[in-house]
Amino acid sequence: LAQGTNKHLLLSGCTVPPSAMASADDDATKTEEEKLPAGEDEPAAEKEVVAEEPATAPSSATGSSAAARGKAARVKAPPPESGGGLGMCLLWTIFISLGVFMIGVLLYVLGAPLPWGLIGLGPPKHEISSAAWEEATLGKTVFVKFFAPWCGHCKRMKPDWDKLAKEYSNSSTIMVASVDCIGAGKALCNLAGVKGFPSIKYGDPSDIKGLDDYKGQRTYKSLADFAAKLDPPCGPAQLEHCSEEQKAKIVEFTAMTIEERQALIDDKVGTIERHEAAFKEVTDGFTKQYKEASDVKNKKVKEIREPLDLLRAVQKFSADPGGSADSKTAEL
Repeated sequence: LAQGTNKHLLLSGCTVPPSAMASADDDATKTEEEKLPAGEDEPAAEKEVVAEEPATAPSSATGSSAAARGKAARVKAPPPESGGGLGMCLLWTIFISLGVFMIGVLLYVLGAPLPWGLIGLGPPKHEISSAAWEEATLGKTVFVKFFAPWCGHCKRMKPDWDKLAKEYSNSSTIMVASVDCIGAGKALCNLAGVKGFPSIKYGDPSDIKGLDDYKGQRTYKSLADFAAKLDPPCGPAQLEHCSEEQKAKIVEFTAMTIEERQALIDDKVGTIERHEAAFKEVTDGFTKQYKEASDVKNKKVKEIREPLDLLRAVQKFSADPGGSADSKTAEL
């Protein structure tokens, strides 16, 4: 067993001290000697060592010296040290650790889901990464919270949101989800146009840019009441959730060719973008007008305030029984 352990250590690249190997072999030899029955001769290899001694040696001395030489013959010479074996072990350990670390960093950058949830670590089940969004939300209406880990408001509402997400964890039509805008969900937050935390939105997950903003309170009761009123998604695979008008639209769109549907999609998306651009132009105009009006107001107020402060000071001084505005004016 000791010899096998030493060989294993040598093969792994770690140097075993010669003294430790010799000691292990001695222990193994002693164990073998103890197992020999009393009066039984030594093994053949040892007899050959005894036979090589001169015949003139006394019989009593021959037995003891033979045992010693047999023992010495069984002690193997220590193998040459594999220079730097311990150093090789450390190098391999560092190399493998760095490799695992770099793989983890790469998966994080790509937004790939890491398997920490298998051992009870990592984000909760309802927290979705950019890579898992499409698969996790397929065929469902989403009620999603976009958050940042350092956000105080996000931390305060987390217990209520996690409770609500757990209640809808087995729903086939509604999904209550969270997206970390600093971590694996950063790309989703950019697509959704998130500008503050937390941002709570709802709607069709296939059109993340078109998600509507939730404007209610962030208490558990308000969130739960709103989630209960969400309608399941309507689509070709969920006709049971569609109204008659929606079903008629689906039939109309199905009759079109792929090219015609894509052209219609592009036209409608372009129309939305034009309306958004027009709205931005108006708000930018308001902002510019507001700034100009604010600058004019500040300038006029400053022109009036300087003599006003002096007027108030004179008025206060005149009202003082110990002071005389007329005498002070004469001094000027």
